[in-house]
Amino acid sequence: MNLFSHNALNLELINEILDTYYITTGISIFAINELGNIIASSNGKASFCKLFEEYTEVNCPCSNAHLYASKQSELLGDSYIFSCPCGFIHYTMPLIHNGIFRGAFIAGPILMNFPDDIMIEGIIQKYDFPLELKGKISFTLKSITLVEPSKVHYLSKLLFYVVSNFFGKEKET
Repeated sequence: MNLFSHNALNLELINEILDTYYITTGISIFAINELGNIIASSNGKASFCKLFEEYTEVNCPCSNAHLYASKQSELLGDSYIFSCPCGFIHYTMPLIHNGIFRGAFIAGPILMNFPDDIMIEGIIQKYDFPLELKGKISFTLKSITLVEPSKVHYLSKLLFYVVSNFFGKEKET
């Protein structure tokens, strides 16, 4: 199977990869197109991300951060580990077809340490959220997967190896 069929993304295969990665690692993962729009996901958005988007509305910096990091991974030709605007860890693997960036897989958010008051207060201050959100933020942060720092690099490489397996294995029809 190939990630591209007739120059289009193979969404069936993309969904299989997303589900397989999520089920085996417990880490949320999604795919974006070349514009940064989410085209598929496994496990949906983290509850914190939904809350963050709700309160930042049209000023939400997440899509731009995801697209920028994906372009960085394209330049590297490898997976790329990055921090989102809230400081959570993500990693990305670009989808390139005929030398053209067509999107990316993005895994995350993950935390490498337990969330604390300093983290929560930093988010509230940085994005000028009402203090009444502190409890909601704290609650939603508990749903973000905690990963040992020493494993993050390897999870990123795992995504690279899994996705790379589906580039150019068959002729397109």
